[in-house]
Amino acid sequence: MKDRKHQLDQLIHLYNQWNSLKKISLSLRQKPSKVIETNIHSFEKVLASLCDLSAIDAYHQLRSSRRKNWKEDWNFYENQKTSRTFYISSKDQAFSQSEDRRIARVLNEEKRVEISRSPLADTTITLKSSDSETSDSSSKEDEFQLPSPKKRKKPVTVDLQFSATELVSTSVQVADRCGISISDQLLLTSQIVNSGGGNISDFSLSKSSIWRKRSSARAELAKNIKLEWLKENPKHLIVHWDTKIFQTSSNKKQERIAVIISGSNSGTKIIGIPPISDSVGRSQMVSTLAETVLKWAKECILKNTFPREDYRELIELVFIYLGGGELPARKFFLRQPGAMHHARFMSKSIYLMKMELMTERISFSVEERRQVHKMAQFIALYYAKYFLRSRIAVFSPLDDLKFLSSIISYSDEDPDLAIPVITSIKRHLWYLTEELVVLSLFNEELGSFTRSVLAKKLFSTPRPDVFNIGKPKFPTIDESNLPFLSSLIGPRSWLIFALLGLTKSQDWLQLPPKYWELMYDYRFARNFCVNLQVVNDCAERAIKLVEDFSNITQDEEQFQFLIQSVEEHRKQFPTFTQNSLLNL
Repeated sequence: MKDRKHQLDQLIHLYNQWNSLKKISLSLRQKPSKVIETNIHSFEKVLASLCDLSAIDAYHQLRSSRRKNWKEDWNFYENQKTSRTFYISSKDQAFSQSEDRRIARVLNEEKRVEISRSPLADTTITLKSSDSETSDSSSKEDEFQLPSPKKRKKPVTVDLQFSATELVSTSVQVADRCGISISDQLLLTSQIVNSGGGNISDFSLSKSSIWRKRSSARAELAKNIKLEWLKENPKHLIVHWDTKIFQTSSNKKQERIAVIISGSNSGTKIIGIPPISDSVGRSQMVSTLAETVLKWAKECILKNTFPREDYRELIELVFIYLGGGELPARKFFLRQPGAMHHARFMSKSIYLMKMELMTERISFSVEERRQVHKMAQFIALYYAKYFLRSRIAVFSPLDDLKFLSSIISYSDEDPDLAIPVITSIKRHLWYLTEELVVLSLFNEELGSFTRSVLAKKLFSTPRPDVFNIGKPKFPTIDESNLPFLSSLIGPRSWLIFALLGLTKSQDWLQLPPKYWELMYDYRFARNFCVNLQVVNDCAERAIKLVEDFSNITQDEEQFQFLIQSVEEHRKQFPTFTQNSLLNL
């Protein structure tokens, strides 16, 4: 249906037409001019036709409703515009049949439940007697009725025994994660006590008592989380950090740095999200080392692959866009749009691909249509593959070189898009530096010849005794003559071996790649590089925690305890299925 405003506009327009015709004098009606006659006939035609109050896109709405009879409804609607061959009866036959089937299912279910409730003692067994039964009894048939299995009933009530203070302390993690304020928790706890038959006056419940209990419980939880986490003692760690400026509750701007480490089997771990004085790199480094790493983590590391459904969704959209046909694993459907943010490329790519697939349903201007098509083509053909592989460190050097090469080729087709992309790539050549290009040695997707050339080049490069601390230097890239990976190897390519403590001569570099697996140093370095966390998502997620929970407490120590509690609870209960809730 049209909205109310458009319906009223349509009726007012019809009334104005009638009112204008009504003002025509009798003499003009008897001998009307062609204009008047045309207006009268047009108005009579409108009166004889359907007063159509349906939406302009009624066809698309019916088609997208996924109802089985949508075509029948559309044909009926179209028929109403002409002379009648159908009419609306007092009873919808299809709906009536569906309702009859539903009522029959309900009656059958009630009958089954009634039978299942009949006790075993009520069942009867009647047997014939060959020597004492009368003729009347002998005419009866044997009766043997077995009871239907009883359906297990869920308990109507659950008896709980704990004090009101225990109710507060046991729900601290859930309250923190859900952002429940002290006042809300006080109301919730009081309601539970009253509903359970308790008396509020018998308990010490107040805002201050809730605050004290939550503060002490947070501190205890954070302490236990730290002790449990420190039981692991990995030899190497990777530090991730990200910064952001927030608006505090007092309307002041404050910058915080989220520090996370990765590298062990238990996953990534937030070390802390302390405030910093400025955004200078040295200030971030000092704050990171002094207040987080040296204070708590020391030399621990965690590792997590961060599998997420949006990665799978983007792959499916690209697969369908490129004409892959039916998905091999599950049925394809367009998911409802979610968040739109600026932190990651993922959301924008997903929505652009969806808009491209839905161009027949969405109204675009010519320029919008051109831009969406161009971006969808760029995402599917050039960007998506390398973006989704970017979290795998050993693929990155070769992928960056391939991506740069493909965009240089694409510049002949669309220089307006390609040139800014090439400029951006040249600002992010980290994996083509001497320090990181060596990761390609452990990329087993590379051919044996290429890996062998890399190994020989590295082995022939002198190994420095000391590595000066400093920012890696980007190589100079000639767009007309891109370098080979082996030409990017240099003395600082030995840095990763020094960091891993592999100080011996790496003789396996002289062997063919098929024998490298037999060498301990290669296996050790490969396992580290394959599991290397290189994407900063974990730090960005930690920054999001500040946005969500910055107003819970103004005490800095309590805020750090709160972050630890929420992070641990999210790890323990990533979803709210019934099985996971049983472990609360």
